[in-house]
Parts: sequence; C-alpha cells; structure tokens
Amino acid sequence: MIKSDLNINLITKSSFNFFTSLLKLEDIINFALDNNYQNACLVEKDTMYLIYPFIKACAKNNLKAIIGLEISALNIILFAKNLNGYYKLVKISSIINTEENNKEIDIYLNDDDLIVLNNYQNFPQHLVVNEKQFEALKIFNEIGNKKSPIIQEKLLKNSKFIEKYGNDIAEKYQKIIEQINLQFEFNKKFKLPSFSIDSKFKDQDQYLYFLLNESLKKYFKKSKYALLNQKKYQKRLDYEFSVIKKMKFTNYFLIVFDLIRYARNKEIYVGPGRGSAAGSIVAFLLNITLADPIKLNLYFERFLNPDRISFPDIDIDIEDERREELFLYLRNKYHKDHFAQIITFQSLKAKMSLKDVFRFLKISPSEANRVTKILDDRISLQESYKKNKNFKYLIEENINFAKGYQIAKEIEGLPRQFSTHAAGIVISYQKIDNLVPIQKGYSNQYNQTQYSMNYLEENQLLKIDLLGLRNLTFLKKIINLIKNTENKEINLQKIDYKDQKVFKLLMQGKTLGIFQLESPGMSDVLMKIKPTEFEDIVATISLFRPGPIKQIDHYIKRKNQQEKISYLIPQLEPILKKTYGIIIYQEQIMEIAQKISKFTLAKADLLRKAISKKNSEELNLLKHDFIDGAINNNYSKEIAIKIYDLIFEFALYGFNRSHAVSYSFITYWLAYLKTYYPQEFIVCLLNQSIGNDNKTIQYIEEAQYFKIKVKYPDINATNYNYFLKDDQIFLALEVINGLGKQTINELTKERNNGKYLDFIDFVVRMQKIKLSIKQLEFLIKGGALDSFLLTRNTMLNNLKIISEYAKLVLLKDGDNYKIDYSIVDEKPKLKEYEKDNYQQFEKEALGFLLEANDFIKYQNKLSKKQSKDLLLIKELNLIQDQDIKVFGIINSIRKIKTKNNQEMAFLEIKDQSEKISITIWPRKYQELEQKLKIGIGIIIRGKIDLRRNKTIILDQAEIIV
Repeated sequence: MIKSDLNINLITKSSFNFFTSLLKLEDIINFALDNNYQNACLVEKDTMYLIYPFIKACAKNNLKAIIGLEISALNIILFAKNLNGYYKLVKISSIINTEENNKEIDIYLNDDDLIVLNNYQNFPQHLVVNEKQFEALKIFNEIGNKKSPIIQEKLLKNSKFIEKYGNDIAEKYQKIIEQINLQFEFNKKFKLPSFSIDSKFKDQDQYLYFLLNESLKKYFKKSKYALLNQKKYQKRLDYEFSVIKKMKFTNYFLIVFDLIRYARNKEIYVGPGRGSAAGSIVAFLLNITLADPIKLNLYFERFLNPDRISFPDIDIDIEDERREELFLYLRNKYHKDHFAQIITFQSLKAKMSLKDVFRFLKISPSEANRVTKILDDRISLQESYKKNKNFKYLIEENINFAKGYQIAKEIEGLPRQFSTHAAGIVISYQKIDNLVPIQKGYSNQYNQTQYSMNYLEENQLLKIDLLGLRNLTFLKKIINLIKNTENKEINLQKIDYKDQKVFKLLMQGKTLGIFQLESPGMSDVLMKIKPTEFEDIVATISLFRPGPIKQIDHYIKRKNQQEKISYLIPQLEPILKKTYGIIIYQEQIMEIAQKISKFTLAKADLLRKAISKKNSEELNLLKHDFIDGAINNNYSKEIAIKIYDLIFEFALYGFNRSHAVSYSFITYWLAYLKTYYPQEFIVCLLNQSIGNDNKTIQYIEEAQYFKIKVKYPDINATNYNYFLKDDQIFLALEVINGLGKQTINELTKERNNGKYLDFIDFVVRMQKIKLSIKQLEFLIKGGALDSFLLTRNTMLNNLKIISEYAKLVLLKDGDNYKIDYSIVDEKPKLKEYEKDNYQQFEKEALGFLLEANDFIKYQNKLSKKQSKDLLLIKELNLIQDQDIKVFGIINSIRKIKTKNNQEMAFLEIKDQSEKISITIWPRKYQELEQKLKIGIGIIIRGKIDLRRNKTIILDQAEIIV
C-alpha cells in the first residue's frame, strides 16, 4: 500500500540539468507542501548544482530530502541513504567532472550508504509542473540541442502516478524512499585552514600578536600622531586582537596577511583596502589596508562585530593583469586539492528567451528584432507586458508573437550555462571534494566548485575575493613610465595629502581618468564643492549616489558659507562638524548612538544594520533601547525621538566611510599624478582606451588642455601603444583602421631588420608581410608615413606603381625574402601632389581629426610662454571681473559701424568644445583688421562682459600663424 503522505515523483529533475527541465527549486518544494507530502525528490545528472540548495530548502520546510545522482556513463541513479551517502555522491560527481578515467566510481556501486536504481530509462522523469508546459519544454530541449528522456512527465499526485504507471513501480519507489534518512548538519563550527608558523611561536595567536606589536613599534617611528596617542593605539590593538582570538579568526587574518605580503614582495599592486576592513587597526598594521583607522575615525565594529557572529570579509583589490599569480600562489601554498575557483550560472534573460523561442517558431530575425529591441533585460517579460505599451501592442497584434511570448515566459530566468566567478576562490582545511562537489573550470589549470558562492562558507570553505581593479594597473603603469622618462621613484605613501595644486585640478573639473570622479556629473559637483582637503573627496564620493545626492547642494552651500550650519543639539557638533552638519557616513550613525544613548559600538552597528536592512522586529527593540538609553543619559524623550528619526532617515542611505576613505586614496593618487605628471598620465590613459574612439578623442583633447602636443604615429618609432618622446605623445599604430595586433607586430618585427629608409623601401618590404593596398592606404592617410617627407597625396597616388615595382624586386629565397634592386634599371620616380583632403583622410584612417583639426594644428604652434595661463572657454563660466586669456580659432567675423561711423567687430572663436563672442572696439579693430581671417588661431586677453553672457571685451590679441 502506497502511503498517502509520500511523494513518489522519484526522478524529479530541475532546470539545472541545462535545457532538460523547466522545474525550479520552488516548484519542487511547493508541490510537496501543497500536497502535504513528507518528502521532496531531486535527481541531477552527473553534476550536483542544485542538490545542496534543495537539501537546505527541504530542511527549512520540514521535508525529507531524497537526492539522487544520475551517472550517464553507467545508466544508473545512485540515491544517498544518509549523510555519508551524500558525501559519497559529492566524491562521485567530482570524479565524473574532473577525471578522464571514471573507474574510481566502481568502488561505490555496492556501498551500504547508497541505493542503486538500474534500468530507469523507461521510468517517468518529472520535468514540468503542468501539462501546459510541455510545448515550452519541447522548444527548450531544442534550443539546448538536448535529447529528451523517453518518458517526460509533469509532477504527479500519487493517485495519478499509480493510475498511469502502476503499483509495482510506485512500491519500488516507496521502498527506496523509506530507506533514506538524510540529516544534514547545517550549523557546523567553521574550521579554517591552518596557517603554518615558525616553531618558536606557541600558536597562531601568539604569532599574530607578535606581528602586530612589531608593526605598531615601527609605526610609532613614522607617525607623530600615533606616537602622541600610544596608549590609544595599544588599547585598540589589544581590543581587536582579543575579539579576533575569541571568534577564532586568527588564521584568517594570517592567510590574508601572507597573501598581500607575497603580492607586495612581487611588486603586484594591491589596493589600499576595500569595504569595512579599513576600520581595523589589525588589518592596518598587517599592511592589509592603508588607512589609519584611529586617525581617520573608522570603526572596527563596522567590520567585525563581537555581538553579531559573522565571518570577516576582506575583499582584496589587485592590478587586473596579475591576479593569476596570486591564484597560483594560493593553490601551491594550500595544495591544489584544497583550492578551487567558484562557479556562477548564467540565466536566460528576457530578450534571449524571446529570440530563442521565436527562432523555433520560424519567426524571421528581422521580425524578432522588432519585438526584442524595445525590451529591457533588467525587467521580466511579464513586467514589460504590463509597463511597455509598445511591447504589449506588438504581442497582441500578432498571434505568433503572442504564442512566443507565452512560451518564453516559461523559460525566462532558467539557467543556460555555467561560468567562473571573476574574483572569488576558495581554500579549505581539507580536500575540497570532501566537502562540496567540484568540476574542471574553463581553464583546466583549476577546478571549480559546483555550488555557487552563497553556499560555500556554510560548507566549511574559506572564500577570498581577489578583485582585478583596472585603476591599479593604470596607476602602476604611470609610475613605471615616470621612472623611465624622468628617472623618478614615486612613493605614494609619502606624498602630501594637503597639496592645493591637486585640489585646484579637481576644482577645475579636470577629472578624466581619475578613479570615481570621471563622470560629467561628478566633475560638475567638484567644481561647485571646490575641494580643499582629502575629506572633501571622501564626502563627494559618498554623496554622489541615488539616495544622498539630494544633500549635495546643502554640502556645497555650507562648505562655501552660503547656508547656515545647524545641529539638532550641540552634542552632535563634534560628530557632524567635518561634514557641515550632514550625516553622510554609517560610522556617524554609530557614533551618535554611542554618544547619545550610551550604546556600545557593537550595538550601534546592530542598529545601523537593522535600519539599512529594514528589519522591523529587531528595529523596534533597538529603537526602544535607543530612546531609553538617551533618557537615562539626561536627554528628554522628545529630543531622543527626534535624534532617532534623524539617524533613521540618514541610515537608509548612509555610506560606509571605511570604504569611501580607502577608495579615496586611489582617487587622490591619480589626481596627484595627473597634476604633476600629466604627460605620463595621459599616455597611459590613451593606452588604456585603445579601441574606444570616443574615449581616445576625449583624452587627446585633455592632452591639449595640458599643452601636450599629440603627434601622428611614426612608422619608424611607434609600436602598438602610444608613447612619449621629447614631451610629445605619439599616437599608437593601433588607432589606424585596418591594422590588427598581428599586423603591427609583423611591421615592427620587419623594422628590427633596419629602419624603413623611404617610402619605396617601406612598400617593398611590406610585400614580405603581405600588407594589402587598403592597409597601406590607411597608414598613409593616418600620417604614419609622414616622416618620409612626402605629402600623403603623393604617396597615395604613387602607391600602385610602387607596389608593382615591389613585386619585381622582392624575391623568394627559401622560407625568406631578399630584395634585389638591380633587377630593374632604376627606381620609379614619384610624381608629386599637393597637400590636400587631410581632414577626410584622418576621419577615414583614425576616426578623428588630429593636426587636420585647425584648433589642434594652431595649438601645437603655441610656445610655452603663449600657453601659460590659458583657460578653456567652458571655464569662463567660473570667472568674474578678472583678466582672462583664451585661445581659439576664428569662426566668424561680423563688422559694424558705431554711431560715430567708426568700424568695430564681433568675432566668434571656438576651441575643442565651445564657442564665445569677442567684442573689439574701434581703436583695437583698426590695429587688427588686416590680420583677422576666418580659420586662423588667435590668443585673446580681456575681461568678461558682465552685461552679456558669453562675451569677452578684447584688450589684446595675438595672431598665431
């Protein structure tokens, strides 16, 4: 007799068997709950992607978990009887997915902890919730090119199952299910990998404490502030260490310390810190972070709260081109079997779901694009149908579109493939496949977990995030270039963080290429804030976000003394003074709770978190404690409530100050380098933007602002990248259309045989590497051959003749070539042509104008003296009642006569981005009339006409010819 509360849908498969099933985890769980079953079933094929989340969901819903692993190579399904059986399935799946030879599996086939199900192919496999989904499932199988099981079935109630498949199979399934009792241990004590130490230390705790005190002694010698506050630093160190020791996280800090020490020793750039870790003096003294948390008022409890047991999370930023070296270090140090990367899953988004379904409904790509181009992948198809009138209209007007939409809704959001987490890795105190299943990663060098990142820590794996930060690579390249060009070693730890020249650059909005400040919106804010200290950078970064952005205007006005600063009570002033009475940081909220209600910082952090997570149950208790604490601290209830309401409002979007301070270091470093080494900065910036024409144009314009000349590529000097020579930036060969990296490598390799002597020599030698006529034309048009001292028109018009000549004199010699000019009596004579069409040439070859751009052409003629103190036209908005100096190209000249019948003129001049009108009074016009021509360069000195916007009254002019 089949028990009524037993779920006998034994071979239930989820959508994590890619393109095989439509069942989501919640479908399987809800089916069991809706039918009052005591168990739920899940079988995965070869992998175990959803097994652990399924076990966890069963436990949460008081369901018995029945888990099976289908081994396709053996045509069997193995079910885990108990926890040992589960870990044996983990081993088997790992063997299947990492080993070439699967013979090791044989030892498990008669295991007491496993149940073997043979000949299951003719049994039903449950893949959908209801019959309506079968059409969607068929298309889904076809999209993934998957062979469907012999019997595809929906989830069935017991009575329907028996009616359809008979009592024998039902009883067989019941017998299997009744043997299973899988009790998973969810709250196991976390065990960290043990960090090896010198035998002279008793244990890791003693070693860590030794490292910290040694580091603190050295810091007292470097920092006057720390030296004056020795007791404060020692007390904080001892407190943090006691918490770390008590929570048994010593090994974690040593592992991270060792990794960062290795990186720095190998000259791999590591960021100054990330997230709340900068609040720890332990992290600072171990050189994990670079911000002094005591001096900068950062809190340890924001990072590691003794009242909230959670694992410390130190994410590490490193230069993005050398992350692999740290992966290798960790794998080798902790052993390859104890190291893995982390899997991620990519799902079918709205557009892709609809496109895939339309393709199988024989809807043409053009028709499909008409529908999908108006979709936003950030919202579901159903939401788009409700909110997007155009989409709804298209679906309703066409029966095929409507059918495709209904099917696509069924497959949308389902996983389609696995990938690798960009930054995360795990290490373990034992072999990883003893704990979670693994598989080969995309690069066979590393294995990766079969469970995604959310389930690893609870399975005893230590997760470390190594995030590749492009700006660190950029920073390093600038510093290396400075060393090469100017023979200077830049130590970013020793630069002046109060340098007003750096803040002046930010005030001017010259933030292109500067981490976190590059957007036009951020640039505008900085011009209004007028930063004068490091704290202004920290505040700007923290305020320039969707929630707190409304406070920016108040911050600007208060900083610039245009708005009164007020405090709810005087006791808040010391906490909020630096931010002009505005709560910006989460740490300020914690400090207010500590001062007003006598909360410990740990409890204040719980309040901060409860507000941000909108945890109403915990929040009500903490609100009550806050108000009582304030009353006991001699504040009235009315004031206590007002202060609570104030911090509640700001805590919803208060920013993590520890993170903001850490990232502001990178921002300041780049601003400093741009201020003092703009040539090196812009060269590296341009190299970083190769392939992005819009950025390239922006950065070339930025070079002009800094009076740096930008020159065409030189075939005899330039390689793939931009480079600096004689205070000039030479374009990279890569910016020329039609040249790939391989072609450029061949060009430069041939140049190693000797410089290209002239145009003919170059064309002849290019036959060796089979450069096409089109590629040669682009090199000419892009200015790369200008050093041959011929006009581009001359080279273009003679190219075919020289190419024919090259074929005659270039002879094959085995695997090589040789040139024999004696074969032809004399070299071809080049017919000369005038310089013309350069603007068109540059647009074709470069995608932008360089010297063919009149502004750049004339700007490159300016001497250093002429360039001094020049302003951009857009900067004149900030100038009032003072002498100014601008440079531009004359765009128009309009003459008029005054009432006294004297001639005067209005010029319009333009630079790279804007135009402005110039008023020239009669006396000055008389002096300049014969020199003024449209299209030439001119330096204007004068004053802004306050009566007319965007007008300069000319005082002096200097024509550039």
